[in-house]
Amino acid sequence: MRKAVKPQDNIGSLWLVAILLTSLIVGVFYLATYKFDDRTRAQINDPSSIKLRTITIVPTTSLTPTPTIPITAPPNITPTYAPTGYNIPTPPPQSTPLPATDSPPPYAKLYCVDEEPTSVRIEPCDDATRCDIAHGGGGPSNTCGPVIGWQHTLMESLLQSGQYGANSFAVDLTTDISSNCYIASRISPYISTFNVIDSYNLAGFQGFSRGQHMSASSLENAWKTTPGYTYQTTVQGVTPGYAIFTGSNHVGIVNTVEIDSNGNGHMWFLHTGASYYLGKLIVANWTVVASSTGDTTVRLGGHQSQGADTTQGETICYCESGVCYRYDFITRRRTV
Repeated sequence: MRKAVKPQDNIGSLWLVAILLTSLIVGVFYLATYKFDDRTRAQINDPSSIKLRTITIVPTTSLTPTPTIPITAPPNITPTYAPTGYNIPTPPPQSTPLPATDSPPPYAKLYCVDEEPTSVRIEPCDDATRCDIAHGGGGPSNTCGPVIGWQHTLMESLLQSGQYGANSFAVDLTTDISSNCYIASRISPYISTFNVIDSYNLAGFQGFSRGQHMSASSLENAWKTTPGYTYQTTVQGVTPGYAIFTGSNHVGIVNTVEIDSNGNGHMWFLHTGASYYLGKLIVANWTVVASSTGDTTVRLGGHQSQGADTTQGETICYCESGVCYRYDFITRRRTV
């Protein structure tokens, strides 16, 4: 038999449900107000604001492998360093030094010949009666130095080889002589034209060659017609370094000019292919009146690019009675 439900029982149940709902609403409000952050509260208040993050997945691609290139290991090089306190030596120069760099300087060097001041007879220097001839300076000069300077260098090489003796006409250039402008290669025999051609080419002048101007006549003809070169038959204005043509088959280079203001005095020249490396001219009134070559029809050739005569020191001749000739290149006059 069912028990009858009392009205007061239903009312109690409704109060219980109301209390639970009220507690739930208060709890949610509390959490929304004090516990959730702004983003969470916004999502609760507006569900449409909820954004889902997108994760991008990179698709897998098929990569072609790079071909393998064999690598050769570099050689094992050990650097070398100069020891502390040592200087690395400087390589020697490639060109032959000019006489100006010699020690002693050119004017302290002398050529020697056995002769009498009043004659042109030339003999090797073998006794006390001799002339000590100064080294000429100045004259025709170009980018690689003065002509007479290279003539001294060539002569020094020839003299050191010991080839000059009594009546020795055969001379060989046994060592290459080089400047930054030209190489005078060794050759045998070293004839008079080669000596002049090499001296000018070593100084930097051009226009003459051993092959084309081997003969003295061909060199002289070229001298007269090549632009820049000068040609004359008197000795006025001549300086060391001038070419001197004697006869038809011989040529040399002027070494010193020992002439006074009236055009009287001596000139010495250097040459090869002769009995001795020094030759002499006697000059009167600017004209050659005697020559050690036996020919007074002397012609001279120079170049427009030339400086003054800068010869220093002196030429001294010793006779049996003592000093019998002295020319001072400072005062430019004969003192004995």
